[in-house]
Amino acid sequence: MVFYESPKGTVRVELGNRYLAAFYAWLLPGAGHFYQGRYTKGLVFSLTILTTYFVGFWLGDGRVVYASWKTNDVRWQFVVQCMVGAPTFPAIIQAVNAKENVAPLWIRNYRYPANDGTHTAFSRITDPAELTRLGKRKIPDGFMAAPFGMVTTTEPDVLSAWHAELGHNFDIATLYTFVAGLLNLLVIYDALAGPGMYFEGSEDDDDDDKKPDA
Repeated sequence: MVFYESPKGTVRVELGNRYLAAFYAWLLPGAGHFYQGRYTKGLVFSLTILTTYFVGFWLGDGRVVYASWKTNDVRWQFVVQCMVGAPTFPAIIQAVNAKENVAPLWIRNYRYPANDGTHTAFSRITDPAELTRLGKRKIPDGFMAAPFGMVTTTEPDVLSAWHAELGHNFDIATLYTFVAGLLNLLVIYDALAGPGMYFEGSEDDDDDDKKPDA
């Protein structure tokens, strides 16, 4: 059993299995501290981090937390967002399930592309039958799933539609969820390493500081 004890012995904290505590802290913010019996810290961490995360999730309409490594959409922010643990698990499951032209799990709604040749997404298609087929196609929006289909820098796609619908909220929501992940990274470290140590200077050192210069 591992303990943390302050230099003067006034504080003694049972850390238990530190690696298990760190795992719990990642699994759900504050859970590692509850496991260690540090209930006040656990409650504060859980409330602040989960509130920050879910406010961002709400601002982003549930679209800003997803895992993607597709061309033009490498979602590196998810590496930090996933530090929040269990609330990001649906995005991980969606990423594992993701396959080209296969609908994501937990579809929340469908989108319909424009059905005329003036739409830039179809500007290179001249066959009327093909335009009609594409115009009737339903594009799925999955819960915490990456934008369906290709992401380009020149033509409309699902990701650009998200940005158009959410405006600045897309970036603000991403920032909220990103900060929540960063904060929980510190919480995981605190559960692993224990409280920060503060070493007080000796009385002799204090006396030396008070002596006037010769």
